[in-house]
Amino acid sequence: MEKFNLHIQDLTWGYNGNALLSHAFSTQVQLGDFVALLGANGTGKSTLLRVIGAIEKPLSGSIFSSISSGVHPSECAFVFAQRPLIPYLTVEKLVYLGTESFLKQLDKDPREIQSILQKMKMEGYEKRYVDTLSDGEFQKVMIARALLQNKHILILDEPTAFLDYPSKKMLFELLQNVAREEQKIIIMSTHEPELAYQYANKFWEIEKGELQERKKGE
Repeated sequence: MEKFNLHIQDLTWGYNGNALLSHAFSTQVQLGDFVALLGANGTGKSTLLRVIGAIEKPLSGSIFSSISSGVHPSECAFVFAQRPLIPYLTVEKLVYLGTESFLKQLDKDPREIQSILQKMKMEGYEKRYVDTLSDGEFQKVMIARALLQNKHILILDEPTAFLDYPSKKMLFELLQNVAREEQKIIIMSTHEPELAYQYANKFWEIEKGELQERKKGE
């Protein structure tokens, strides 16, 4: 079977036809990569993530994989920083919500969700109500939900924004393990460069109108 790769070729993005960067961006990402997207507010990080996930269109260039000529939003799983108000919903139902498993959950082996929550260090939380979770616990549940969708690409926009430092560190470590062990492409924007350099293996840094890619050790 062909190895899955994500290709970004001559990509530009921005607002109202105006590019945010001075040069087009090209790269290749493969399964197992944990990419940290770094840059100040207003540099276009969130827009780039939406373009990669095919939620928005680029100004120019293309994004495609080794198995298709383009990327569709249904091929990506998304986790965002914002925490919606979801009363009276259990962790179990939130994890299944929005996945193909949701309509079939009564027929599913309960060990499936137990296993995925265990990976997130959230075992035993299945029946807890979502509005009783801390911000860190909630983000781990959302990542579990993304993993259950079984997509190659996991896109996270500032998932550690409202977490304390120990929770941020734990989340970075969990994502590193997910990329390696589950063989996912993880692309995450963050304002935590120290943790990013410790746990990610690739870095996209936006500064002074340019996006530079570096790999760990360079």
